[in-house]
Amino acid sequence: MKSKAALKRWHAAVRDRDDSTCQYPDCKVQGEHLAAHHMYGRLGDLATDPDNGLYLCDRHHCLIEGSLTAFRDWFREMYPDRWKRLKSKGLI
Repeated sequence: MKSKAALKRWHAAVRDRDDSTCQYPDCKVQGEHLAAHHMYGRLGDLATDPDNGLYLCDRHHCLIEGSLTAFRDWFREMYPDRWKRLKSKGLI
C-alpha cells in the first residue's frame, strides 16, 4: 500500500487534470462532492499513477462501482491514451 502522502498527491493530480469536474458522460458537476476513483485497483504502481484515476461525483462514483467491468470498457474507449499508457507500463 502506498503512503497517505503519495495517495494525496495522486488525488490532487487527478483532480487538477480533470479540472475538479465529474468525468462521467454529460455530467458537469463540480465542487466538494467529488472523488478520484481508481479504475484498475490500487495495487502496486496503479495506486499512484494518475492515468489510473478519474474524477467522479458521488452519484456516478456509486453507479460505476456496481458495473465496473462495463465502465472499464467505456474508460478504454473514452481515454485510449491513458489506457494505452497503463497497458504499456504493464499495469493492466
